[in-house]
Amino acid sequence: MPRETLTKEQIIRTAIELLDEEGPEGLDMRSLGRRLGPAELPRPRQARAVRHGVR
Repeated sequence: MPRETLTKEQIIRTAIELLDEEGPEGLDMRSLGRRLGPAELPRPRQARAVRHGVR
């Protein structure tokens, strides 16, 4: 069964939720991954764009 693919918008929305709830110290890739759950990872170029968009 194929896993859901995350969109850039889903990742950013989840990162913003974490920032609102935990503050900047609560946002890292591990906590973001736990919150998003199992899914197919975006292509590396998309992942870089997400990291830069969250900063």
